[in-house]
Amino acid sequence: MLMVDQYGNYFCQNVLRSISPQSRLKILKQLGPEIVSLSCNEVGTHSMQRLFEIVTLEEEKVIIF
Repeated sequence: MLMVDQYGNYFCQNVLRSISPQSRLKILKQLGPEIVSLSCNEVGTHSMQRLFEIVTLEEEKVIIF
Protein backbone atom coordinates (compact mmCIF):
# COMPACT_ATOMS: atom_id res chain seq x y z
CA MET A 1 0.00 0.00 0.00
CA LEU A 2 1.31 3.42 -0.97
CA MET A 3 0.62 5.07 2.35
CA VAL A 4 3.21 3.02 4.22
CA ASP A 5 5.98 3.73 1.70
CA GLN A 6 7.97 6.92 2.36
CA TYR A 7 7.55 8.34 -1.15
CA GLY A 8 4.05 6.97 -1.60
CA ASN A 9 3.08 8.64 1.66
CA TYR A 10 4.23 12.02 0.37
CA PHE A 11 2.31 11.43 -2.86
CA CYS A 12 -0.86 10.44 -0.98
CA GLN A 13 -0.73 13.51 1.24
CA ASN A 14 -0.56 15.78 -1.79
CA VAL A 15 -3.30 13.93 -3.64
CA LEU A 16 -5.60 14.11 -0.61
CA ARG A 17 -5.15 17.88 -0.47
CA SER A 18 -6.07 18.39 -4.10
CA ILE A 19 -9.06 16.10 -4.71
CA SER A 20 -12.75 16.77 -4.19
CA PRO A 21 -14.59 15.71 -1.03
CA GLN A 22 -16.46 13.11 -3.08
CA SER A 23 -13.18 11.58 -4.24
CA ARG A 24 -11.88 11.56 -0.67
CA LEU A 25 -15.05 9.76 0.36
CA LYS A 26 -14.37 7.04 -2.23
CA ILE A 27 -10.84 6.64 -0.89
CA LEU A 28 -12.08 6.47 2.69
CA LYS A 29 -14.58 3.77 1.79
CA GLN A 30 -11.71 1.69 0.40
CA LEU A 31 -9.47 2.41 3.39
CA GLY A 32 -12.17 1.86 6.00
CA PRO A 33 -10.99 -1.52 7.30
CA GLU A 34 -7.34 -0.40 7.27
CA ILE A 35 -7.66 2.99 8.97
CA VAL A 36 -6.42 1.77 12.35
CA SER A 37 -3.43 -0.15 10.99
CA LEU A 38 -2.43 2.74 8.70
CA SER A 39 -2.73 5.17 11.59
CA CYS A 40 -0.42 2.99 13.69
CA ASN A 41 2.21 2.68 10.95
CA GLU A 42 5.30 4.87 11.39
CA VAL A 43 4.96 6.30 7.86
CA GLY A 44 1.24 5.84 7.20
CA THR A 45 0.28 7.90 10.20
CA HIS A 46 1.25 11.09 8.34
CA SER A 47 -1.16 10.46 5.47
CA MET A 48 -3.93 9.53 7.87
CA GLN A 49 -3.32 12.68 9.92
CA ARG A 50 -3.57 14.78 6.75
CA LEU A 51 -6.79 13.01 5.83
CA PHE A 52 -8.29 13.60 9.27
CA GLU A 53 -7.42 17.30 9.06
CA ILE A 54 -9.20 17.88 5.74
CA VAL A 55 -12.40 15.86 5.98
CA THR A 56 -15.48 18.01 5.49
CA LEU A 57 -18.36 15.67 4.71
CA GLU A 58 -20.38 14.07 7.46
CA GLU A 59 -20.12 10.76 5.59
CA GLU A 60 -16.33 10.95 5.80
CA LYS A 61 -16.50 11.49 9.54
CA VAL A 62 -18.83 8.52 9.97
CA ILE A 63 -16.39 6.23 8.19
CA ILE A 64 -13.47 7.47 10.29
CA PHE A 65 -15.27 7.13 13.60
